[in-house]
Amino acid sequence: MKEKITDNIWLIGIVLCFIAFAIIANHFGISYEQKHREELREQAIRTRAERIVYFEDRRTGICFAYLWEGGDKGGPALAVVPREQVEHLLEK
Repeated sequence: MKEKITDNIWLIGIVLCFIAFAIIANHFGISYEQKHREELREQAIRTRAERIVYFEDRRTGICFAYLWEGGDKGGPALAVVPREQVEHLLEK
């Protein structure tokens, strides 16, 4: 009888170890996956930001930010931007 209880305790211990391992592995897997997704998103934002061209319409003095992403990415984008914040980035 004592051997059966000892065997059951070992079995319960092994099952609990597997459960703990699964929980820990799942936690780190999700954390890594989320971090990797965030890094890819930040990289995509940086890449797009580097492609933005700033220019001034000399007739009106209005400054624009222009981004061409191509047809498969949604096409061109144009926005009015404050001159003071992009003066150092303006196309000459």
